[in-house]
Amino acid sequence: MNIGFFYTAIRTTTVANATIIIALQPALIMVLAKPLFHETVRPRELLWAGVAFAGVALVVYGSSGAPDWSPKGDLLAVGSLLGWTWYFIVSKRARQTLGALEYQTALLATAAIVLLPVALIWGKGLSPGPAIKWLWVLAVVAAAGSAHLLVNWAHRYVPITRSSLLTLSQPPFSLLAGALFLGQNPKPLQLAGMAIVLVALAMVINARRPAHV
Repeated sequence: MNIGFFYTAIRTTTVANATIIIALQPALIMVLAKPLFHETVRPRELLWAGVAFAGVALVVYGSSGAPDWSPKGDLLAVGSLLGWTWYFIVSKRARQTLGALEYQTALLATAAIVLLPVALIWGKGLSPGPAIKWLWVLAVVAAAGSAHLLVNWAHRYVPITRSSLLTLSQPPFSLLAGALFLGQNPKPLQLAGMAIVLVALAMVINARRPAHV
């Protein structure tokens, strides 16, 4: 669900929008952390999470009218956000009994089976085109696959709220990559919204630091 929605979203809307919407995942994880994993979330953290939501709204509003922006794409990004959140929760639970490599292998094999009929029905073929594009496919598989393996390995040892918050390094890199490779230069209002999101979530991280640190 996460993979299907995300890759469709970045083809439909701006990379900045898709990434910043998915960056709201830590806020959803904080809401679910206590009932599912008995991790305490302070009222101050919930307040900053609300500020982060406001920043995302500013990013989306700032991109209105841009040639690469699409409300449909933003909605697909919301679907990816829900899938990404659920993936984190399920992975955290699975790692209590499964090894990281075994879990990752079963996960990717199952995802391939689920997405194959979707690709065959709604896709335009399974080949990306010229040989050079296969290198990009392999690069994505190697980089993303390795990163997911490391995150899933960490789930057994790190609180889910903390591991989720560490994924917030993605939006600035995605914004830069969108500008460099796709010509999707962000508007000032989008930059302001992203700054609000990152500052708000940084305040959440700071609030979770032990008092003696």
